[in-house]
Formats: sequence, structure tokens, C-alpha cells
Amino acid sequence: MNKNAKKKKGFTLVELIAVIAILGILAAVVVPKVTSYTSSAKTAAKKTDASSIINAIAVYNAQAVGAQITDTTTLAQIKAGTYDATATHTLDTTNASQAVTDLEATVTSVTNKASGDHSGSATVTTDGAEIGTSTTYGALKTLLGQ
Repeated sequence: MNKNAKKKKGFTLVELIAVIAILGILAAVVVPKVTSYTSSAKTAAKKTDASSIINAIAVYNAQAVGAQITDTTTLAQIKAGTYDATATHTLDTTNASQAVTDLEATVTSVTNKASGDHSGSATVTTDGAEIGTSTTYGALKTLLGQ
């Protein structure tokens, strides 16, 4: 058996340094791209949440006669059920009740998700606009360009 063949086990220090340098360069290129994808995904999710609330309000307003939800109504008012004390509904009571339930559940879900602690009190910044309990219906429409 050849003595040189026995000595040649593993990698040299130069080979290991070259591999580490290549991995470092790849990491420097890939990490910022992944971070930007994560950020844009969070922004898209927040816009989807805002859109869900707007759609639930539109369904509610389509059924309410009288005191409808306006641009100045806050999500806290909707969540607490204090936005519509005098409204009557054009559709049957079951559909009207379902619209109220869906609206309040959507707002509660989004504000709980935004807070991260399920209290609904915190806000989350989305393209300079906040989605939280103090957000108004008009601010959500502005966020989505409506």
C-alpha cells in the first residue's frame, strides 16, 4: 500500500477556508432577499385583513337602515358593538344578525392578530397606516386606495 494514499484523508485547511468563504458570500446574497419577501408577505397579510373588515362593513351597511357605519367609526366601536344602536335592517332578522356577528368577529380577529397578545389594544404599521382598535373605517379605505 502506498504511504501517500494513507496520508490523504480529509480536506486541507485551504479547501475548508474556500468553502466557508463561498458559503458566506451566498448567505450575504440570500438573506436580504428572504427578509424582503417576509416583509412584503406581512404587508400583504395586513392589507388582506383591512380588506376583510371593509367587506364585512359593506355587507353590514347593505342591510342597515338608519345609523350605518361611517368613515369615522373606529374598530373599537365595532368590536364593542356600540356603533349602531338605532339601526334597523332591511333583510330578515337572521341575516341581519349574521351580518352583525360576522362584522364583529372579523374586527375582533384582526385586532387580536395585530396585537399579538390577543388583547386587541396594540396597533400594527402597514405602509404608514395603523390597523388597531383606534383605526377608523375611513383610514382602512385610504390604506387600500378606496
